[in-house]
Amino acid sequence: MKMQDVYQKLEEAALVPVLVIDQEDKAIPVCEALIKGGIRCVEITYRTAAASKAMRLVRKNFPEILLGAGTVLNRGQIDDAVDAGADFIVSPGFVKENVVYGMKKGATMIPGCATPGEMEQAMQLGVKVVKFFPAVSFGGVEALNLIGNVYGDLKFMPTGGINYSNMKEFLSCPYVIATGGIWMATRQMINEGAYEEITENANLAVTRKSEIR
Repeated sequence: MKMQDVYQKLEEAALVPVLVIDQEDKAIPVCEALIKGGIRCVEITYRTAAASKAMRLVRKNFPEILLGAGTVLNRGQIDDAVDAGADFIVSPGFVKENVVYGMKKGATMIPGCATPGEMEQAMQLGVKVVKFFPAVSFGGVEALNLIGNVYGDLKFMPTGGINYSNMKEFLSCPYVIATGGIWMATRQMINEGAYEEITENANLAVTRKSEIR
């Protein structure tokens, strides 16, 4: 999928549940629960050994889902994410060499950028969307409005400290393309198989999103 198409789908989705999956077979029911709640976009993080297999299961069983690979820290994970069929690749920080490597492989890279210097470097590489993490700790919406006013063409996907209580504030920011977080489907919910709760959280988030977009 072309980078611009990924950006468009990401903006349409607006919500990106960040999933930490310990057992790959949990990937299918948690995605079913999110879809039931109205969400068709997920980011599976490389925080566990099950991430790679989980992504492949999602790609095989849910072709309609916009699939992201998160917490990507090195070239090996970039290779694996591309091979698994990830639509976009997210890193918590900015490493120029990794961004260049991923883009050469045709991946849509969304690197974490917390400073203007990092953002300008990402923009010079052709990146149009960056992760802003941890969003709340680094100034939240107020910071995004100030930064976005300077870098008008750059969009942000903030995560870190965002939940149901403040997601509307972030999604109302004109510089935010989408917002993510673990709260819609926490690691504990996934491990306990709390799929009804995940569906409810997804539905609540979609309802709140619809008040804005």
